[in-house]
Amino acid sequence: MKNTLLALAPEYRGYNIVVKNKIEDLTEPFERNDLIVLDGVTIPGFPYEYWMDTIPTYFTKNNRWEPPMFAHEVLKEEWSERHRLFRDLDLDEEHTTTFRKMHRRTHQAWLSFQKQLFPNYEGNNEVLSHRYNTLVYNRQHLDLLDGDHTGTEHQLRMSMNLSHKPRTLTVGEHINHLFNRVEDKVRYKDMNIHDFIFELRNEVIWNGENDYAGLPVTFATFPPKSIWIFNSNVMNHSVVWGEKCQMWEMDIYLKTMTSTSNTIPTLVRELQANI
Repeated sequence: MKNTLLALAPEYRGYNIVVKNKIEDLTEPFERNDLIVLDGVTIPGFPYEYWMDTIPTYFTKNNRWEPPMFAHEVLKEEWSERHRLFRDLDLDEEHTTTFRKMHRRTHQAWLSFQKQLFPNYEGNNEVLSHRYNTLVYNRQHLDLLDGDHTGTEHQLRMSMNLSHKPRTLTVGEHINHLFNRVEDKVRYKDMNIHDFIFELRNEVIWNGENDYAGLPVTFATFPPKSIWIFNSNVMNHSVVWGEKCQMWEMDIYLKTMTSTSNTIPTLVRELQANI
C-alpha cells in the first residue's frame, strides 16, 4: 500500500512535500520545513510484530485525544491497576515488564535510525512516546513549545503508523501564511515564542470557524509502517482517523544545523521584525 496525498499547491501551503523510498540524509528537506514522507522504508532492528500484533488499540470516550505515554510513565511509575499500561492496554505485571523491555529496544532502534537520517545533529531530550488509542478528527492545531525550549534548539519529530489500517492526517499552512490572516499584528510584536504560537493558534485556528476544516489543508493517508516527518510547531495539522502511532522526538542544538533560517526562533523573530 502506497501513501496517498491530496495536496494543495505549494504556494498555498508554504512548504514542499517530499517522498523518499530509502534511508538517506534528510537534513536539507528537514531544514526547509518540508513535509517528508518515507514510503516503504523500515527501521532496522525495530520490533514491528510486537507493536502491531501484540499491543492492542484502545478506545476513549468519543474517540477523543488524550496525552501520549512517555518514557517516565512507562519505565518509572510502579505498576498498579491505576497505571495506564493496565487501565488502557490491559497489561499485567509480567506483560508490563515485556513492554518496558521492548520500549528500551525500540528507543535504540529509533535513535540509530535518526542518526542515519540526520548524521550531523546533536541534541538532547530524545524521547519515544506511545499513542495507541483510536482518534477521530481532533481539532486543527499548532503544537506548543513548553518553557524548557529556550530558543537554542529546534524540535525534530518523526511518527510511524503501527496500525494495520491507514492513518489519515490533514496538514495546513506554514505559520507565515497563518500570520498573514492576523488582523492586529502589533500585539504580537514583543511576545515570546510560546505566547506567539499560542495566540496565533487561538486567533486564526481556534476561533469557532477554523477548528476543524475552515482552512486549506493537504490530506495525507499513511499506510501501515509508514513514517512521516514535519514541523508540528510550524504547520497546523489534525488527525482525521488513526489508531496506533509512535513518535520519536529530539531537541536539536541549533549550532549543529546546517541552516537555522526556518527554525521557530528565526521565523518568529522575522515575523515580529516586519510588524
